[in-house]
Amino acid sequence: MKLLWSPHSTGPAARVVGYLMSESHAAHIAGERKVLPRDPTPELIAGDGRLVAACIEALETIHRYSCATLSFAPDEIDMTAWRAGDRELRRKIDAALALWAEVAWTGISPEARPPMLVGTHLHTGRLEVNILVPRAVFRRVSGKVVPRAWNPHPPTTESRRIWAAYQDTVNHHNGWYDPADPHKAAAISGPSWVLKRAAALDRWADCLFTPDGDFAGEGADRVAAEDPRVQIMLAARILARCGVGSRKALLSGLKPVLSDLGWRIAHRPSDTIAMCSEREGRDQQLILRGTLCHRIPPTPDPAMAQARRRILSLAPGDLTEAMDRRADDARRVLHRAFCQPPTSADPMGILRACRPVPLSIRDRLAKRIRDLLDRIAALVQPAQVMDALTRWAGRPGDGFGAAREQLSRLENMPPINMPDSQNPHQTHSPSAEHKTETPTP
Repeated sequence: MKLLWSPHSTGPAARVVGYLMSESHAAHIAGERKVLPRDPTPELIAGDGRLVAACIEALETIHRYSCATLSFAPDEIDMTAWRAGDRELRRKIDAALALWAEVAWTGISPEARPPMLVGTHLHTGRLEVNILVPRAVFRRVSGKVVPRAWNPHPPTTESRRIWAAYQDTVNHHNGWYDPADPHKAAAISGPSWVLKRAAALDRWADCLFTPDGDFAGEGADRVAAEDPRVQIMLAARILARCGVGSRKALLSGLKPVLSDLGWRIAHRPSDTIAMCSEREGRDQQLILRGTLCHRIPPTPDPAMAQARRRILSLAPGDLTEAMDRRADDARRVLHRAFCQPPTSADPMGILRACRPVPLSIRDRLAKRIRDLLDRIAALVQPAQVMDALTRWAGRPGDGFGAAREQLSRLENMPPINMPDSQNPHQTHSPSAEHKTETPTP
């Protein structure tokens, strides 16, 4: 699992909530911005999108929200088990989210913490758990809710250290992939926007990459309309997926693509491949990274692997110390109404949360009955409310009847003589031609 942070923190709250939870999304395909369906659709894990959006919109700061993602590799999480509601898998995700919230607002009382919106993206073929929170904490002053700006991930070394410890702790405890594991290094990498558009093109273009280095199939035209850098990245991804095992084989497979696009190899450092356009007036370039781009294939160093295992084993202690320091900082810079009494952090206690006890047949039946009764009550309640309002409004001395009686008395009152604006002491009765009738309500 890799913890990612979105660089976006401004703009309308409805837009970011819509992006996270919408059944469709915009993507660059064939050089155009297209709206594509998300299949499967996003799943709401926790929170209320309307409540979170309202909290974000109420803030007067420039940076009003933070968005993080727990991103899993395609083969890291059993997607079939996830969609089937595997209890143990869901418990692990819930525990990771609970620890995320505790790290984000450690030292801050639960009453002052903002609401969270947590949802999934599964359309990429892997699990992504998205977390959206307002950048603020809240307290009540004279009956009003007053926000105070609070960034769960400020651009500091200490923040990077605590979130790295969080990632290592969660991965080591659950047996998830370690992004820093040399055995899990990406075969092909590059600029994030190129990777993202190439991945979308790979999912929706529906094309084939022939041994001759050409794109074929119904989606070949879509690929040809894309940015050359995206086309090259797509070809490199397909070659890596098809089992290309060396830098030489990768360059050989990319040669026809580069020739068709008018690109060339600019220079070949030992661990990257730099390419650029040959066409005049175009200064585009692309640098490919990853294990396939190394002149000499990297071999994991046993000493580095051992050092990495030691870092993972020490991560819970490092996280505890970092959380205690963050809690002290919160109590130092925030009003005491935001903070809770000093307590030592216990990240492993959160991750080892009790497993849900399987319900007996009797308990499951009782739960079904309660759910059914709640649904019936939700349907009946509006009818009961409308009936009560109707009866209340019809009462002669109360409800709307009292308002109607008051208006009737006002209607039957004689006209009020108003003083002349030029001579305040002179009064006169309105003449017949100037007399106006009081409208009947």
